[in-house]
Amino acid sequence: MSMPRSLAVVALLSLCACRNETTYDGPMNIVLVIWDTTRADHTSPYGYDRDTTPTLATIAESSTVFEQATPGSYWTTSSIASLFSGMASHNHRVDYDLDAEGYVLDDEVVTMAEALGDRGYYTAMYTNQTLVKNNESFAQGFDELTWTYQNEIASSVMGLMDDPERQPFFAIAYWMGGHAPYEPPDLYDTWSSDDVGDLNVTGCDGVDTSSMPDGWACFNELNSGAVEWTDEEWDYIRARHDGQLLEHDAWLAQLWDGLEQRGMADATLFAFTSDHGEALNDHGDIKAWHVWPYDDTQLVPLVVRLPGTFPAGTHSPQVRTMDLYATMMDLTGGPADHAMDSVSLLEAIDGESEDRVSVGGTIAGDGRQWYRHDGWKLIYSRQNEDGNSKELFDLTSDPFEKNNLWDSSPDTVEDLKAAHAAYLAETSIEQ
Repeated sequence: MSMPRSLAVVALLSLCACRNETTYDGPMNIVLVIWDTTRADHTSPYGYDRDTTPTLATIAESSTVFEQATPGSYWTTSSIASLFSGMASHNHRVDYDLDAEGYVLDDEVVTMAEALGDRGYYTAMYTNQTLVKNNESFAQGFDELTWTYQNEIASSVMGLMDDPERQPFFAIAYWMGGHAPYEPPDLYDTWSSDDVGDLNVTGCDGVDTSSMPDGWACFNELNSGAVEWTDEEWDYIRARHDGQLLEHDAWLAQLWDGLEQRGMADATLFAFTSDHGEALNDHGDIKAWHVWPYDDTQLVPLVVRLPGTFPAGTHSPQVRTMDLYATMMDLTGGPADHAMDSVSLLEAIDGESEDRVSVGGTIAGDGRQWYRHDGWKLIYSRQNEDGNSKELFDLTSDPFEKNNLWDSSPDTVEDLKAAHAAYLAETSIEQ
């Protein structure tokens, strides 16, 4: 049973942010913004040459920007399972066990919404991501979990801001972000060329490709080579993807303006991240979608803001998006009393200089798994050791993962496989 909200929140902030003659002197609220399918290097705070996210860039100026943040997976369900549970895939087991497909969190898992609810927070998520909304296990701990249109997500969160009965609140604003098909409205379709025509990417499961519009391709057709696009056509696809990010930045602006106009911005723990990135013809075999753990899907934005706690600037060592869970716990009364892999980001900004280990595994394909640490990326199969999914990359000298060192560096492969196995064993959590 949750304690009364007025008693349970330990971290009260006495900050006063005066904007439009409005002040806020209440307990710390938490806003977590998630954009689906958004890679870090296509956003403005990470140096992208297109200004796709000017609002996010403005927020980032007074935030900690984590330059190497990795999600729990390269697709939505298993990644969100890590974010919500604070666990890596070998512990939450969502899309992990090779002998039994499973896409739900166990009831025994304490989600971040449950943990914050027990500390007196009103918990709500507003999203137009159907895959997340329809997974009942992700609703654990939420007072509200509402599917709504993208232009209503910001106003839904602002409704919490105006309702003292639902404060302090933990709110997730989850937009579909840059997910295919890429169809930005004309107002935001800033960079695409009219000369190319109607090209687009869509999913494959249950898709009758003969019914798709001319020029549209299932991502498997692109990855197999059944459909081939020119460099100009891929430039068009990237531009359309980027236009969707620009549109979503406008929705973010509404939400951020709502916090500032109410004087809440500086008294709110604000975090921005994504569930995974997107392949945009970055690799020879994996051209489209998010179906392989390369860094185009495994490096996502992570921007965290709380004046006086998170300093403005960048943090270079690797962290994980699931580390947001432990961070929220630390800021609302101290560490959680249950086991998880999440480690507070407060420790990272307090002088931590080493990469945190990033691991994951899925059922998909041949049960591929990955280990990313200390400048190395190892990808290999749990199911088929003789298969094609054997890759080793030196991310320091080869950040775009073009040079597979698996065959030429067998000693490094064995060392990293041993380190990976040891990490999985040491961090195993019994449910």
